[in-house]
Amino acid sequence: MSELMLNQIQVLLTKLSEDVERMGDLSTEQVNNLLNMLDGLAAHVLGTKAVVAALVKKYPIDLADAEAWLAENTDVNGASYSDILDAARHIVTGEKPSKDLPIA
Repeated sequence: MSELMLNQIQVLLTKLSEDVERMGDLSTEQVNNLLNMLDGLAAHVLGTKAVVAALVKKYPIDLADAEAWLAENTDVNGASYSDILDAARHIVTGEKPSKDLPIA
């Protein structure tokens, strides 16, 4: 191989290395942004849960009413629906969820 071809290959490999490093930096930045958004969402959910739990303590509601609302207003089934019911039950009755929920 000629010196010119080897130099061109070296230039291309250097550029490729820089591009891969830049892609990694962008991925890290995107993951960090996503984690920050999830932290914000969790803060809002927990804040809302605190307010609702305080309201339910002061103005008790029947768990069946919450379950009926979920049945009428959601199209969720399976494990997700069970998790939603567990979360609602926890807020209304104070009963711990049957399994560890990400936000309890």
